[in-house]
Amino acid sequence: MLSVPSLKDLSAAPIAVTLYNDSKMQQFLKRNKFRLSPNEKWRVLIKKKLPSDVYPLPLQEKIISLMESVNYEFKMWKQQHKTYLGKSFDQRITSKIHWKSDGTIDISKTASFLIQSDVLPMKHRFRLACNYWKNEDILKMWEQMPADLRDDLYKMQKYDIPQHVSNINVIEWLRWYSKRGTSNTDYNQDTVSQATRVQPSRSKRKSQKKLFHRVY
Repeated sequence: MLSVPSLKDLSAAPIAVTLYNDSKMQQFLKRNKFRLSPNEKWRVLIKKKLPSDVYPLPLQEKIISLMESVNYEFKMWKQQHKTYLGKSFDQRITSKIHWKSDGTIDISKTASFLIQSDVLPMKHRFRLACNYWKNEDILKMWEQMPADLRDDLYKMQKYDIPQHVSNINVIEWLRWYSKRGTSNTDYNQDTVSQATRVQPSRSKRKSQKKLFHRVY
């Protein structure tokens, strides 16, 4: 049963999000496909979590209908960020999702939570940071990386057309870092051509980052 302070202070969307993140609900979703028209099995499960003496029937129905939207929102976010999440989805990621009061995901805050957590490998956290953080904010992460990982990432600069769209801003950051002239003896900055050191315009950077924003 969900513990809540007062119905007056609650809206259906936050309750739906809390219920969606419930461990039993997540286990149920793994075993059953979440369909647009709720079936009796999960409807009963939800109503067990929302007793009628606390949650009036109209509110229950509203929450149940919102569960579909919450589930769709999460699936879309997961699809758009699959290149960072790895082949085997870590269930701990679910707890890092930052939901807004209207039942939608705050993409920027969620990205920041994941970047600063240990749920994702450092390489994926860095790639995610290059798509959501300012250049200067990424420096500390870069400096804390193992040398072999930095060397591996640094090789991306040679690609004018990256293998993954999500690496466009990674390459841009690496070129910004090279142009910045930082005193990093691990790399020979002369090996980077002047052509690759040209930083894209602000408008181009914004247009690139739009690739990772929601389109629904």
